[in-house]
Amino acid sequence: MKTAASLFLLLNSFISFSQLTYVPDDALERYFELFFPGASNGSIDNYVITSGLQQPGNGFVWEPSYQTLFGTLNDLTGIQDCKYLDGIMFTDISPSVIDLSTLNNGTPFLFAAMNCNNLTSINLSNVHASNTFSQLSVEGCNQLTQINLPPSNITDFGIFGCPLITTISLPVGSKIVGPANMILQNNISLTHFDLSNAIINGGCDLIIEDNQNLTCINLKGGYCNMITPHLSTNPFVFCVQVDNVNYSNTAWSNLSGQNWLEQWYYNFNNPGNTNNPYIYSTNCNCAASVNENENLSELSIFPNPASAYITVKNRTDLSFGYIITDIQGKKLMSGKANSFEKIDTHMLNSGCYFLHTDVNDEVIKFVISD
Repeated sequence: MKTAASLFLLLNSFISFSQLTYVPDDALERYFELFFPGASNGSIDNYVITSGLQQPGNGFVWEPSYQTLFGTLNDLTGIQDCKYLDGIMFTDISPSVIDLSTLNNGTPFLFAAMNCNNLTSINLSNVHASNTFSQLSVEGCNQLTQINLPPSNITDFGIFGCPLITTISLPVGSKIVGPANMILQNNISLTHFDLSNAIINGGCDLIIEDNQNLTCINLKGGYCNMITPHLSTNPFVFCVQVDNVNYSNTAWSNLSGQNWLEQWYYNFNNPGNTNNPYIYSTNCNCAASVNENENLSELSIFPNPASAYITVKNRTDLSFGYIITDIQGKKLMSGKANSFEKIDTHMLNSGCYFLHTDVNDEVIKFVISD
């Protein structure tokens, strides 16, 4: 009896002097107790043993079936103390924020978030710079507005079907380790993609498609010779920012997937030469996007809303080329006009439209009303 009591006291003493990690979410604590046995302190009390979270060979995977087993996962506090994780994968979790900025993971690992419809922010910004992400993937997170990427090594990277993301930019210190794949697909609010801060080593297939409002692709980082771009159905991308225009015009002369809008813009600015669907430039005016503030624009439209016609004022008083599309990017009209010249719009139904011009790549939204 004394021996059992002594062992009990010894065990309690060991737990008391062990470093503990605070885990306020009961579902997460139950997960740790089951899958990280060394973290268990024998009770659900909002604490686990930190050293048990730091054993090599572990991964963290949360999937919908675990809700029945552990309860609803609402708070990820505690996961930051996991070390040597092989992977982190979230599917359909409730938290609105995933913050792994303090994670000090010393091994290559996978990060994936899929169909997390409450998720608004992912922060990987300070994940240890020696890490290599074998895969970093975010898919179908309908409320996600922000993702802070790590200054780490990345092999495969993808953002798919996240309709509220507007900007994706790799930070200074990030490195694309090839052969790598980077995919941006079906992100309808994405306007800017910036790869200029990343070091690219070993080659990178860059696939950018079906991003309906993308206007800026900045590849100007000194590594264009390491990139093989595949651009398709990004109807507002006319210019790709690069280091060496001659190299890009030669090496990327047969990009697949050009659409009518991209090809029209290239042909308009390069009469008689239609080898490339895009213009490559060292300065694409990447700040340009759909302009709803006429005070910041070279162009202005009036009346707006309009009905039978629109008049476009060009501050430079020069003629300009234009096309008009609907909100799906479908071409409806095109032509050339002079400043203050009326453009007939009587055939357009009531709704929202975009005027695309060759004046600093400006795109201006206007409305037709009855």
